[in-house]
Amino acid sequence: MREVIQKVMAGEAEARRIVESANAESDRILREAGQQARDIVARAHTEGVERARTEVEAALKTAEQEKRVLLARAVAKNRVQVQLDPATLEKIVNAVVCCVSGQRIPGRE
Repeated sequence: MREVIQKVMAGEAEARRIVESANAESDRILREAGQQARDIVARAHTEGVERARTEVEAALKTAEQEKRVLLARAVAKNRVQVQLDPATLEKIVNAVVCCVSGQRIPGRE
């Protein structure tokens, strides 16, 4: 009988060790999974920010190009509609370019 009780107690001790080992392993797996999830979220955030930055830069470049095209068309249209001497025309074009680019117009500080 004593031998049976010892085997039962040894079995319980082994079962306890197995359960503790399984709990430790599951805790480790959960920690690793949590870290992987945080890494994925951080990477996705970084990629999203970079993608948005790239799209904004592309939109700004496109808008700048369109602005230049529109300005060139306006200058060409004005050149056809209004006959001005070259010096006056150059002053007007420079003033328009300064206004559009946010620079000060020479002589108007």
